[in-house]
Amino acid sequence: GLVTNLPMEVMAVPDFPFSSAGITSGRNQMKSSFVTSAEVGTYLLKFAQQFDLLSHVKFNHSVDLVSRNEDGGWNIRTRTAAGNDDSSSVTESFDFDAVIVCNGHFNIPRFPSSIGENERRNWRGDILHARDYKNPKPFKNKIVIVVGAKSSGTDIAKELSSIAYEVHVCDPDCPMKISSSADSKTGTLLVKQQGGGICWNIKNTNLFWRPRLISLDNGNNVVRFEDGSFMSADAIIFATGYDYGYEFFAKEEKVIEVVDGKLVKPLYRHLQHKKYPNLFFLGLPFGVAPFPLFEVQATWINYALQQIDEPYNDDDDPYDPELVKDLGLSHYMGNGKQWDYCQYLATDCGMQRDEATVQKIADIYNYVSARRPKYPGAPDTYRQLDFSSIPLSNV
Repeated sequence: GLVTNLPMEVMAVPDFPFSSAGITSGRNQMKSSFVTSAEVGTYLLKFAQQFDLLSHVKFNHSVDLVSRNEDGGWNIRTRTAAGNDDSSSVTESFDFDAVIVCNGHFNIPRFPSSIGENERRNWRGDILHARDYKNPKPFKNKIVIVVGAKSSGTDIAKELSSIAYEVHVCDPDCPMKISSSADSKTGTLLVKQQGGGICWNIKNTNLFWRPRLISLDNGNNVVRFEDGSFMSADAIIFATGYDYGYEFFAKEEKVIEVVDGKLVKPLYRHLQHKKYPNLFFLGLPFGVAPFPLFEVQATWINYALQQIDEPYNDDDDPYDPELVKDLGLSHYMGNGKQWDYCQYLATDCGMQRDEATVQKIADIYNYVSARRPKYPGAPDTYRQLDFSSIPLSNV
C-alpha cells in the first residue's frame, strides 16, 4: 500500500510522538521512519483516546446547514442516518457561540479546467480521481494515464507499474525538448518517440513521462498531449489536487467565498473570519507538516476565543494573500513559509514551544523534501531512512 512521504518524526504532534501509539521505526524489518495509511489511522485513534476526545464526537452525524443566529451565534443542523435511506434519517439542531470548521481539504476532487465534465463522461475508458484510488489490482495489464506528477501522482504511478502494462504520467514539468538540458534534468532516462511527440521512458521500467494532457477524444479512448502527440489508453487517474468546499453554509448569507477552489476568504491569518470573528477554519494551509501546524493553529484559536470581542487590524496581517502579493492567492505554505507562519502565531498567542524540537522538525522536513524523486519513477530510497538513528548533525 501507499506510504507517507513525511517521516513520523515530522508528522506527529510534538508532545505525542508515534511511539506513544506503539509505532516505532523498529516495528518491521525495514526500520523506516515512514508509515502506512493504516498506521496513521492508528496514531490518530490513540491520540483521540489519550485525550478523551471520542466522548465529544458525534459519530454518523453529517452537517447539513450552518447559519447565523440573530444573537450573533451559530445554528448547526445535523442529519443522522437511522437506516439505509434518507427517508429514515433524523435531523437535529444545535446553537453554539462559535464554530471551528475542520472538515479538511482533501475531499472535493479538482480536475483540469481544460477537460470538462462532459469530456470526461464521453471518453471510452475508466476515469477516476486519486481520492478514489485504493489499490492497483483493477488496472492489471492495462495502459494507464496518471495526470499530475506531485506526491500522489508519482506514488500511484510507481505502485501501478508493478501490475499495469504501461503507466504514462503527464505533467507540465516534463521536458519538451530532447536536449542536453533535458538530459541533465532527467538523469538516466531514455528518450522514446511515440506519435511524433516527446515521451520519456524511465530506464528499465514500464513508466513513461509525457507533457500536459490537454484533451480527451469524444466516443473513443484516445488522449491528446500538449506536444501534439496522442495515444490510446484504458484508464485515467487524475492526481490533480482538491478544492476547498463548504456547501453546508447557508448560501443566502454568503458567509464565505472560495476563489478558484483554492482560496477561502475573507480570513485573518488563514484562520479567523474577518466579519464574523467567532468563525474559524483550521487546517487550510498545504505544503506543510500538517499535525504540528494544526497544533499551533488550535492554540491560537483558543487564544482568539478569549479575545473574541476585541477588534483587530487586519490591514497589517502579513499572512493575508489578498494584501501580500508574493503569497499568491492560495493557502500554499511550502518553501519554508510554514515555519515563519507557525512562529508568528505562537508568538502572538504566547504559546510556549520547545525550540530544539521545532528546529528538528524543520530540519528533517527540509532534508526529506530535498531527496524526493525529481521525476516519475525515480528512486525513492529516502523512504528507507530511519531518523531515530540519524544524528541531527547529519540532517
